Amino acid sequence: MSTYAAPIEVFRAAMPLVGANPPQSMTDQTAEAVMANAVYEGLVADALTRHAWSFATKSKALTYQGTSGDSPAYVYSLPSDVLTPRRLLYAGSPWKDYEMRGNKLLADVKDESSNFRLVYNWRAPESAWPSDFSWAVVRLLAAQIARGLLDRANHGDNLEAQAEARLRVARVRDRRSYQGPERDVDAPLVRAWRGSSRTNTGTGSTTIQSIPAAGS
Repeated sequence: MSTYAAPIEVFRAAMPLVGANPPQSMTDQTAEAVMANAVYEGLVADALTRHAWSFATKSKALTYQGTSGDSPAYVYSLPSDVLTPRRLLYAGSPWKDYEMRGNKLLADVKDESSNFRLVYNWRAPESAWPSDFSWAVVRLLAAQIARGLLDRANHGDNLEAQAEARLRVARVRDRRSYQGPERDVDAPLVRAWRGSSRTNTGTGSTTIQSIPAAGS
Protein backbone atom coordinates (compact mmCIF):
# COMPACT_ATOMS: atom_id res chain seq x y z
CA MET A 1 0.00 0.00 0.00
CA SER A 2 0.94 3.67 0.18
CA THR A 3 4.10 5.03 1.73
CA TYR A 4 2.11 8.06 2.84
CA ALA A 5 -0.55 8.44 5.49
CA ALA A 6 -1.55 12.09 5.03
CA PRO A 7 -1.17 15.06 2.66
CA ILE A 8 1.74 16.49 4.65
CA GLU A 9 3.77 13.37 3.87
CA VAL A 10 3.13 13.83 0.15
CA PHE A 11 4.23 17.48 0.47
CA ARG A 12 7.43 16.41 2.20
CA ALA A 13 8.22 13.91 -0.54
CA ALA A 14 7.53 16.42 -3.33
CA MET A 15 9.47 19.44 -2.07
CA PRO A 16 13.00 18.00 -2.39
CA LEU A 17 12.28 17.19 -6.05
CA VAL A 18 12.26 20.93 -6.73
CA GLY A 19 14.99 21.86 -4.25
CA ALA A 20 12.63 23.13 -1.54
CA ASN A 21 12.72 22.30 2.15
CA PRO A 22 10.03 19.86 3.32
CA PRO A 23 7.33 21.68 5.32
CA GLN A 24 7.00 21.03 9.02
CA SER A 25 3.20 21.24 8.92
CA MET A 26 0.28 21.99 6.62
CA THR A 27 0.23 25.57 7.91
CA ASP A 28 3.81 26.43 6.92
CA GLN A 29 3.92 29.76 5.12
CA THR A 30 6.76 29.09 2.69
CA ALA A 31 5.80 29.86 -0.90
CA GLU A 32 6.09 26.18 -1.85
CA ALA A 33 3.86 25.00 0.99
CA VAL A 34 1.25 27.66 0.30
CA MET A 35 1.09 26.69 -3.37
CA ALA A 36 0.98 22.99 -2.54
CA ASN A 37 -2.01 23.60 -0.29
CA ALA A 38 -3.72 25.58 -3.05
CA VAL A 39 -3.40 22.97 -5.81
CA TYR A 40 -3.23 19.66 -3.99
CA GLU A 41 -6.89 18.62 -3.70
CA GLY A 42 -7.66 19.51 -7.29
CA LEU A 43 -4.63 17.56 -8.47
CA VAL A 44 -5.61 14.52 -6.40
CA ALA A 45 -9.23 14.64 -7.59
CA ASP A 46 -8.07 14.73 -11.21
CA ALA A 47 -5.82 11.70 -10.74
CA LEU A 48 -8.50 9.74 -8.88
CA THR A 49 -11.19 10.29 -11.52
CA ARG A 50 -9.14 9.18 -14.53
CA HIS A 51 -9.83 5.51 -13.85
CA ALA A 52 -12.11 3.34 -11.72
CA TRP A 53 -9.33 2.70 -9.25
CA SER A 54 -10.17 -0.28 -7.08
CA PHE A 55 -9.03 1.64 -3.98
CA ALA A 56 -11.11 4.72 -4.82
CA THR A 57 -14.35 3.26 -6.23
CA LYS A 58 -17.36 2.29 -4.16
CA SER A 59 -21.13 2.06 -4.42
CA LYS A 60 -23.94 3.33 -2.24
CA ALA A 61 -27.68 2.96 -2.26
CA LEU A 62 -29.55 6.13 -3.16
CA THR A 63 -32.07 7.42 -0.65
CA TYR A 64 -35.57 8.21 -1.89
CA GLN A 65 -36.49 11.79 -0.95
CA GLY A 66 -39.93 12.35 -2.43
CA THR A 67 -41.55 13.84 -5.49
CA SER A 68 -40.11 16.61 -7.63
CA GLY A 69 -43.37 18.21 -8.74
CA ASP A 70 -41.94 17.99 -12.24
CA SER A 71 -40.68 15.35 -14.62
CA PRO A 72 -38.92 13.07 -13.79
CA ALA A 73 -41.21 12.64 -10.84
CA TYR A 74 -39.10 11.12 -8.05
CA VAL A 75 -36.01 12.46 -6.28
CA TYR A 76 -33.04 10.57 -4.81
CA SER A 77 -30.12 12.07 -2.92
CA LEU A 78 -26.58 11.34 -4.09
CA PRO A 79 -23.70 10.46 -1.75
CA SER A 80 -21.86 13.55 -0.51
CA ASP A 81 -18.43 12.20 -1.48
CA VAL A 82 -18.96 11.67 -5.23
CA LEU A 83 -16.03 12.79 -7.39
CA THR A 84 -17.21 11.16 -10.62
CA PRO A 85 -20.19 8.81 -11.02
CA ARG A 86 -19.38 5.70 -13.02
CA ARG A 87 -22.54 3.60 -13.22
CA LEU A 88 -26.12 3.69 -12.00
CA LEU A 89 -27.70 0.34 -11.11
CA TYR A 90 -31.23 -0.75 -10.31
CA ALA A 91 -31.53 -4.10 -8.55
CA GLY A 92 -28.04 -4.91 -9.80
CA SER A 93 -28.67 -4.04 -13.47
CA PRO A 94 -27.50 -0.93 -15.35
CA TRP A 95 -30.14 1.79 -15.39
CA LYS A 96 -30.11 4.33 -18.20
CA ASP A 97 -32.99 6.72 -17.65
CA TYR A 98 -32.52 9.54 -15.14
CA GLU A 99 -31.73 13.20 -14.78
CA MET A 100 -29.21 14.86 -12.48
CA ARG A 101 -29.83 18.21 -10.86
CA GLY A 102 -27.07 19.32 -8.56
CA ASN A 103 -26.63 16.60 -5.96
CA LYS A 104 -29.97 14.95 -6.76
CA LEU A 105 -30.90 12.18 -9.16
CA LEU A 106 -34.39 12.14 -10.63
CA ALA A 107 -36.19 9.21 -12.21
CA ASP A 108 -39.75 8.27 -13.12
CA VAL A 109 -39.57 5.27 -10.81
CA LYS A 110 -40.57 5.43 -7.16
CA ASP A 111 -38.32 3.18 -5.10
CA GLU A 112 -38.28 3.36 -1.30
CA SER A 113 -36.32 0.12 -0.93
CA SER A 114 -32.86 1.39 -1.91
CA ASN A 115 -32.68 -0.59 -5.15
CA PHE A 116 -30.92 2.28 -6.91
CA ARG A 117 -27.16 2.19 -6.36
CA LEU A 118 -24.50 4.55 -7.65
CA VAL A 119 -20.98 3.30 -8.41
CA TYR A 120 -18.54 6.20 -8.21
CA ASN A 121 -15.04 7.50 -7.56
CA TRP A 122 -14.44 9.05 -4.16
CA ARG A 123 -11.58 10.87 -2.50
CA ALA A 124 -9.80 7.87 -1.00
CA PRO A 125 -7.29 8.81 1.74
CA GLU A 126 -3.56 8.76 1.12
CA SER A 127 -3.19 5.71 3.34
CA ALA A 128 -5.25 3.68 0.82
CA TRP A 129 -3.22 4.65 -2.23
CA PRO A 130 -0.99 2.00 -3.83
CA SER A 131 2.68 2.95 -3.97
CA ASP A 132 2.72 3.54 -7.74
CA PHE A 133 -0.22 5.96 -7.54
CA SER A 134 1.40 7.76 -4.60
CA TRP A 135 4.70 8.01 -6.48
CA ALA A 136 2.90 9.65 -9.40
CA VAL A 137 0.99 12.16 -7.24
CA VAL A 138 4.25 13.26 -5.57
CA ARG A 139 5.69 14.10 -8.98
CA LEU A 140 2.51 15.78 -10.21
CA LEU A 141 2.63 18.06 -7.17
CA ALA A 142 6.33 18.80 -7.67
CA ALA A 143 5.65 19.57 -11.34
CA GLN A 144 3.01 22.14 -10.39
CA ILE A 145 5.42 23.89 -8.04
CA ALA A 146 8.30 23.82 -10.53
CA ARG A 147 6.23 25.38 -13.29
CA GLY A 148 3.90 27.66 -11.39
CA LEU A 149 6.19 29.00 -8.70
CA LEU A 150 9.82 28.44 -9.66
CA ASP A 151 9.51 29.20 -13.39
CA ARG A 152 11.23 25.93 -14.25
CA ALA A 153 9.01 24.70 -17.05
CA ASN A 154 11.35 22.01 -18.37
CA HIS A 155 11.82 20.50 -14.92
CA GLY A 156 8.06 20.55 -14.37
CA ASP A 157 7.40 18.92 -17.73
CA ASN A 158 9.88 16.15 -16.97
CA LEU A 159 8.31 15.48 -13.57
CA GLU A 160 4.83 15.40 -15.08
CA ALA A 161 5.94 13.03 -17.85
CA GLN A 162 7.35 10.67 -15.21
CA ALA A 163 4.08 10.84 -13.27
CA GLU A 164 1.90 10.19 -16.31
CA ALA A 165 4.00 7.20 -17.33
CA ARG A 166 3.66 5.73 -13.83
CA LEU A 167 -0.10 6.33 -13.80
CA ARG A 168 -0.48 4.42 -17.06
CA VAL A 169 1.36 1.47 -15.55
CA ALA A 170 -0.71 1.77 -12.37
CA ARG A 171 -3.97 1.64 -14.35
CA VAL A 172 -2.89 -1.55 -16.10
CA ARG A 173 -1.93 -3.13 -12.78
CA ASP A 174 -5.21 -2.08 -11.20
CA ARG A 175 -7.29 -3.51 -14.07
CA ARG A 176 -5.50 -6.81 -13.83
CA SER A 177 -5.88 -7.02 -10.07
CA TYR A 178 -9.62 -6.26 -10.12
CA GLN A 179 -12.01 -6.74 -13.02
CA GLY A 180 -15.60 -5.81 -12.40
CA PRO A 181 -18.23 -4.65 -14.90
CA GLU A 182 -19.89 -2.39 -12.33
CA ARG A 183 -16.77 -0.22 -12.29
CA ASP A 184 -16.91 0.54 -16.02
CA VAL A 185 -17.80 4.15 -16.74
CA ASP A 186 -21.24 4.97 -18.12
CA ALA A 187 -20.56 7.95 -20.40
CA PRO A 188 -24.12 9.39 -20.31
CA LEU A 189 -24.02 9.37 -16.52
CA VAL A 190 -20.77 11.33 -16.49
CA ARG A 191 -22.19 13.84 -18.97
CA ALA A 192 -25.27 14.27 -16.77
CA TRP A 193 -23.04 14.83 -13.74
CA ARG A 194 -21.18 17.54 -15.64
CA GLY A 195 -24.36 19.41 -16.37
CA SER A 196 -26.23 17.97 -19.33
CA SER A 197 -29.88 16.98 -19.10
CA ARG A 198 -31.59 13.61 -19.36
CA THR A 199 -30.14 10.51 -20.87
CA ASN A 200 -31.88 9.14 -23.93
CA THR A 201 -32.06 6.19 -26.23
CA GLY A 202 -30.21 7.86 -29.07
CA THR A 203 -33.44 8.51 -30.98
CA GLY A 204 -34.21 11.79 -29.26
CA SER A 205 -36.78 10.33 -26.87
CA THR A 206 -36.30 9.35 -23.26
CA THR A 207 -37.70 6.00 -22.24
CA ILE A 208 -38.24 4.35 -18.88
CA GLN A 209 -36.71 0.96 -18.42
CA SER A 210 -38.86 -1.78 -17.06
CA ILE A 211 -38.25 -2.62 -13.42
CA PRO A 212 -37.01 -6.17 -12.84
CA ALA A 213 -39.62 -8.20 -11.03
CA ALA A 214 -38.89 -9.07 -7.45
CA GLY A 215 -36.61 -12.07 -7.27
CA SER A 216 -35.70 -11.92 -10.97
